[in-house]
Amino acid sequence: MTDDNKSMRADLFVRSSVLRPYENLKSDKYLSSGQNFAMWLTLFFLTFPLLMLVNYLLILLVANITSNPYLGLGLLVPVFIMIFYTFYIPFFLLNSYIIYKFSDKAKPFEKIFSDNSAMLILPFLLYSIGAMMYAYVDGDLPLFGLFIMWGAIIIYIVRSTSQLKQYQESSGTQTNTKLYVMILIILMLAPSIIMLLLSPETVAIYYKPLIDAFFLGI
Repeated sequence: MTDDNKSMRADLFVRSSVLRPYENLKSDKYLSSGQNFAMWLTLFFLTFPLLMLVNYLLILLVANITSNPYLGLGLLVPVFIMIFYTFYIPFFLLNSYIIYKFSDKAKPFEKIFSDNSAMLILPFLLYSIGAMMYAYVDGDLPLFGLFIMWGAIIIYIVRSTSQLKQYQESSGTQTNTKLYVMILIILMLAPSIIMLLLSPETVAIYYKPLIDAFFLGI
């Protein structure tokens, strides 16, 4: 259980995670596991309707301008992204546990789980913004959206690595950070691999802007 003097309100946690994420690492305050799961469920169920609404308005606007009826396929993008989020859950939990082991249990697991959520919230929001831009329409918007999503994953990798280094410095432990980064990259690629195995056509749609940009450039 989280001690009362170490507990933290979820709304304050989200705000500090977006604006000052590394302060959460230095603070003794953290979310309990129950608060953490409740926060992510709330973000998850708020994100999906927002993705649907923004993609609907965006594609409707572009379709009216260009007379290209991509609305139906574009609305599948939020569904696809939310499936991705679902696949990321076990890998996010596994990453928190790996940090716990790599840092020689320097902090309680609840604290590490909470801190890793702080590292993830901004990448999660950026990934969602990229997904909103990813509506299947003409132009460069899908490609930019894809780059934002990939950028969000890179930010999470950098932040998780910084989290581990912070624990190492505070505890005086020495671990193989390069090995951890390799493991984390594999964890971040795992949902794409799962989707590729389950539905190659869906992954082809996901990477279509990049494929188009590559072949148009050569």
